[in-house]
Amino acid sequence: MLIMLKPLTTETALNACACVPTNMLTFYDSYMYSPVYMLFTGRNGAWVYQNKGITNFVLSHPNQDNALVILPAFDVHNGKLYSNISQNIAMNIDNCNTNISLGRFPMLEQNTIDTTKFILVSEELLDWKYPTRILSTNDVYNLRGKNFQQIRQRLNQLNKTILHSKDIQINKDKTELLNVVYEWANNHNSDKYNYDDLTSPYRKLLELMSNKNLNLYGKKILLNGQIKSFCIYEIVNKTIANEFAISADKNIPGLSEYQIYEMCKTLHNKGIKYVNLGGSETEGLDRFKKKFAPVISHHLQTYKIKSL
Repeated sequence: MLIMLKPLTTETALNACACVPTNMLTFYDSYMYSPVYMLFTGRNGAWVYQNKGITNFVLSHPNQDNALVILPAFDVHNGKLYSNISQNIAMNIDNCNTNISLGRFPMLEQNTIDTTKFILVSEELLDWKYPTRILSTNDVYNLRGKNFQQIRQRLNQLNKTILHSKDIQINKDKTELLNVVYEWANNHNSDKYNYDDLTSPYRKLLELMSNKNLNLYGKKILLNGQIKSFCIYEIVNKTIANEFAISADKNIPGLSEYQIYEMCKTLHNKGIKYVNLGGSETEGLDRFKKKFAPVISHHLQTYKIKSL
């Protein structure tokens, strides 16, 4: 079987994801249908397979050399998944010296995986080691009930009268935002990720923000005129948004929570019901996201080709 992959372009990513129905964006994981996610995660290389309305993205692993991640194939008209196509691509792609995996596959689809050829493995590096967490923007905006007691306590620690929340203006703010990222990376200790691993995602996102067709937006919080935290999100449609990055000064307790609150407030005021915070690579990050009482969680999986 000859697999024809074409280099992924912004136009191809946008067209492939444009018609997926809203109900599929919450039934499955909305990142699977996100042009920003494909361009962002495929920053080291990305390709696309297209045939008779079926699209399949193939990405260079962002944190591993000589590794490809094949995401679930889907029908561009209705969002239905076709895992058999992804499996065929994995088995027939030129895999000389390349580590190939099926990634971001919903647990709901595990019965469609050919277990004579693929084996379920633990994801250790990418953002679905822990489930994706989807928030109700209305719930976070109102912060009512015992589920949000911890968030309310954290926000009460802040002197919000001296903090100013504003929209990111990418042409004006890019340099200062990068400086915030570099300072964070310099103070971040990690056994798994080097300095470039930590900073390259932010550099790519800020680059993508310059393309207005991608619907990337952001909020920043200033103290004494300086950016102390920011977040970047994609507005997918009138129902859901995908959050891609958050960075906050750890010396200011409650600032990370306030940044999420301000994002949800902005989205709520636009009539957008949900925001997908994505999955997590660490238990600590997942614990932070769960504090916001997710209304939907998606468990995603990784498969490897069985050794002969």
